[in-house]
Amino acid sequence: MNQSDYNVKSCYGLIAQWLAIAVGGEESAGGIGLQHGAFSPIGRPHGEAMDVLWRLGIAAKHSPPLEFRFVCDLDEVQTFAVRGFDTGPEFSALLETFVELAIYYGTAETRRDASFRVHPDVHELFEGLSVLGFVRTMDDGFAWTDRVRPIMEKLHNFEFDDDPEETRLHKDVRGMIERLTSKEVEELEALSKSGNKIQFVARFNEIAGLTDRTLLEGIYAYNHNLLPKLKLKRPVDAKPFRYIGLGSDE
Repeated sequence: MNQSDYNVKSCYGLIAQWLAIAVGGEESAGGIGLQHGAFSPIGRPHGEAMDVLWRLGIAAKHSPPLEFRFVCDLDEVQTFAVRGFDTGPEFSALLETFVELAIYYGTAETRRDASFRVHPDVHELFEGLSVLGFVRTMDDGFAWTDRVRPIMEKLHNFEFDDDPEETRLHKDVRGMIERLTSKEVEELEALSKSGNKIQFVARFNEIAGLTDRTLLEGIYAYNHNLLPKLKLKRPVDAKPFRYIGLGSDE
């Protein structure tokens, strides 16, 4: 195996491990592991991640069909992923799922050249992405490079270099918020201030008459503090940032 192939496979395994923790990690006395009972991932991005892990043999589909369970321990995930590299999902599929969930959790930026910090637990993954040219190291963290442009523009429906306030997504979400009643705004503010991102996104898209097919509008409203007078906490929903490897290293 040449160095280039080794770098790709190594990063492939690290992304698979991160996805497993983000979707199904749980804390125990011995540290972070994977839940082994059957569960249903919440929302499309988590469902996409579980589908990737299922295709790699890391998870099995349960009954009913939208339920999954892990079939290996956390320390085996990278081995399973690398073993399935040649027959499993393309590297680009894992990368796209990772980028979407990284942004979903509110830390990774959506713009080229906008730096963000990551927790030490995930430095190895981002260093791997740096070697492959998808991020570059900055004085205060990492920044996406132009190699993720197709993913960003597919996921967020705006040009990678645009001023965020001039994007179609930003304008669409602002328009939705302007049509909310005072009662609806208060309800959404309460969900946001409690840190319950999952319920916020589901309720925002329900009020706006949207499906949960992409969830992008609700996620964008939450991550960008677009509700009037809203002062958000950092999201504290399913997994604390330090356990999924995103967030400040402080």
